[in-house]
Amino acid sequence: MRKLQILSIDHKSNSSKERQAFELTSDLSVALSSYIKYVLDVHGYVYLSTCNRIEIYYDAEEDLRELIIKKWKYLAQINNETMQKSITSYLGSKGCINHILQLCIGTKSAILGDDQILSQLKKAFELARTNGTMSTLLERAYQTVMRFHKQVCRDTEYRNITVSLAYHSLKSIYQHIPKNELLSKSVLIIGAGDMAAQVVKYLPKFRFGSVSITNRTKDKVQNLVKGKTIRFVNYDYMDANEYDIIISCIDQGYGLIRNISTLEFYIDLSLTSSQIENLTCPGILLEELQTYITAQSTARLSSLNEVSLIMRKHEQEYINWLDQWWSRRKSSCADVA
Repeated sequence: MRKLQILSIDHKSNSSKERQAFELTSDLSVALSSYIKYVLDVHGYVYLSTCNRIEIYYDAEEDLRELIIKKWKYLAQINNETMQKSITSYLGSKGCINHILQLCIGTKSAILGDDQILSQLKKAFELARTNGTMSTLLERAYQTVMRFHKQVCRDTEYRNITVSLAYHSLKSIYQHIPKNELLSKSVLIIGAGDMAAQVVKYLPKFRFGSVSITNRTKDKVQNLVKGKTIRFVNYDYMDANEYDIIISCIDQGYGLIRNISTLEFYIDLSLTSSQIENLTCPGILLEELQTYITAQSTARLSSLNEVSLIMRKHEQEYINWLDQWWSRRKSSCADVA
């Protein structure tokens, strides 16, 4: 019988260094995808990668977790056996749909109620659909996620408070620069990925004098800033003397900036920000933001009981659908026989 299965490397079980070790380049990610789809012959496959987790969702009859982990470690060139033990796995559709539903509303995030994870999930599932790796079970799981999230937003207070890292990172600038002085300040954003996109999304709420962005590939930037007054600058020219505020959304961005001590404020939203030991200018790092936002989440906590009831309802609806779907398939096979 087909069932959902999940492999997860997250912030709770793995250090940032371990998570980085399992991160695959685009080419290696395609290689893993091809292995899972064509060699293991799964019915569907979704790959999710964020700053706090890397997860693989797939639909198969057999338990393929050990085979996928072995291939994953081979591609990532990981020989440490203890790192394999810290990979969390879920076998069976009930446990998997519960995990994905919790994930979509941020109850498994480093920050309770993380706003960004839903868009990252949507992107991962839609990419699987585009690539032809979405199965019936995964498609239904995606639909369940969207219906569940919609009901949580409509019927509870859970989503009434913004917990976006990008939004609060911009807001943290007020710690050192008065709001009425932002019009005279220049900002540089490093990167053009999901986190940078979130920063760009919230920029209109903060009236800066000028905003520039840099990235290794210009095409990705052009799509991100289309229709916005954001200037592209060359990736190899990141001199803090040219800016008042720099926001790094890429790993190791800190080391690429010249004269960083001259900045009025520095924000690092990358996974590797924890490796910055001595920040030479006023600023804030990812872990500090996560701690701050979590401390503000008391209102969200009061809604968790309502959210849990709604979650159980949607989880059961998925399981009921799966039972009916499987019964129809067996009946169809019997008729053919």
